[in-house]
Formats: sequence, C-alpha cells, structure tokens
Amino acid sequence: MCVFLPFIHEISKIENSKVTILTKKRSSAKCITENDPHVEEVIYISDKINLNLIKNLRSKKFSKSFIFHYGLKFILLSYACNIRKVFSYGFIKKNKNISTEPKKNLKKWFNLKSLNYECKIFFPENHENKNNIIIGIGGSGPTKKWRVENYLNLIIKLNKLYPHSKFIIAGGKEDIVNYKFLETNFIKSKLTSLCDLNIKSSINHIINSKMYIGNDTGFMHISASLGIKTFGLFGDTPTNYAEYNKLITPIIPRGFSKIEHNSRAINKIDVDWVLGNIN
Repeated sequence: MCVFLPFIHEISKIENSKVTILTKKRSSAKCITENDPHVEEVIYISDKINLNLIKNLRSKKFSKSFIFHYGLKFILLSYACNIRKVFSYGFIKKNKNISTEPKKNLKKWFNLKSLNYECKIFFPENHENKNNIIIGIGGSGPTKKWRVENYLNLIIKLNKLYPHSKFIIAGGKEDIVNYKFLETNFIKSKLTSLCDLNIKSSINHIINSKMYIGNDTGFMHISASLGIKTFGLFGDTPTNYAEYNKLITPIIPRGFSKIEHNSRAINKIDVDWVLGNIN
C-alpha cells in the first residue's frame, strides 16, 4: 500500500478528484488513508468477485479505473461495472519491479515525460520530541529477519550514541517472544513494544521517532512514508523494493554488490556495518 500510495495521490491530483481504492484487507488501507485528502473511500475485497461488489461499484458510476498489476480479473470487473476508461499494466502477468512499474505506467497513461511524486501518509501532527528510534524486528519470514541477538547488540551500541533515545520495537504477535528477550537483556524502561498493537496505534508511536532501523517489512515502508529517515536491512529481497522512496536507505551485507530473492544472507549483515551505514 505504501508503494502504490504516492501514485494514487498523483492520479487524484491529475484528475482533480478524490479516488476510491479497491484492495484486500491485509493492505491496512483504511487505516493508512484515514486522513488522506486524496481518498474518498476504501473498499476491501476478497479473492473472489461477487455480484454484490459489482452492484455496489456500478451504483457509484465511476468513469475511470487504474489497475496496478497484470491480469484480466480487474479489467473485466471494470467493464462489468460500466467503467469505459480502463488503465492497467496489461493482460499477461510479468515479473516486474513492484516499485518502478507504477511510475512507468503512470507516465504512459497520462503521457507524462517526468513524474515528481511525494511518498506520504497523512497523519495528525504530533509535536512531541521526536527522539525515539524504531527497531523493526518483524518480517514476513525467517529469511528476512535479522537475529534478535544482533538487534540487542545494535540497541546497546545505539544507546551509547543516543543516550536520551527510547527504542520502539516494531513487530507482529509472532515477535513478542523476541521482544521479551530484548526486555530481559536491556533496560526495560527504554523499550516500547508494538507487537500487540494495530497499525493505527503503532503509527501513533512511530510518528514520534527520528529513525527506523530494521528488517525489510511493512514498518519500514510506513516509517519512510511518515517522513522518518529509514534504514532497511536487505538479505533476501532485492533493494529495488525500496527505490520508490528516497528516505529508505538499503543496507546489504558487507562485500555484497546486490541481493536477490532467496539470497538468504540477512545474518551476514554485521552490527558494526549497520552502524557505519547509519553514520
């Protein structure tokens, strides 16, 4: 959602109209766009298209649809809903870069030579001292997660560099065990867990931070879209996933020229290398 949001904003600006987003619930789009001036509504859908969805979309009388992936399903859905101007990547699925495809296609759809976009989640300003550091221990699988022992070592060293900072530990429910490990081995009062919070509550903590350091995960994208300087650890996915947002600095293992899918190199990143990149 964070990758597509800048380009959704551009469509809204070019068309001078708010947009409706059709997406799956796991995108957390309703929360992320709750205060977004470019978004009229978010409609969550399942994998199967049903008649009630078609009736609902028809009643809204959309004039255009923009489809940010390959395939026939949403093209056919658009025509079923009497939408006559349909823009999509194409029929045949291709293995493309998720972060560069929206930019390329938006330029094609609107016949633009260049595109200057802003990566931004609109969220109420919080004027507290932005001194927290987010530590992103979560991830979509074990090959994308840096060892929790590495994070403990990193936090100890960061605490010496930034003694007045607190550490926001960003992860999901499956990361609570790792949070407990950090809590046991560090100063409990300097740690805050997001592992059992929803996205909206998490953002309330994240927005008070000056820096994100952690795995390539949703919290990395959210932090950067909130305007926070972000350092993502990449050991099993290509760094081009982060190219859409200039606030994300990818960190790959020392001596590597690039990372590919299934590189399985996340734990070849050493703590001092991470600190050096941050400095």
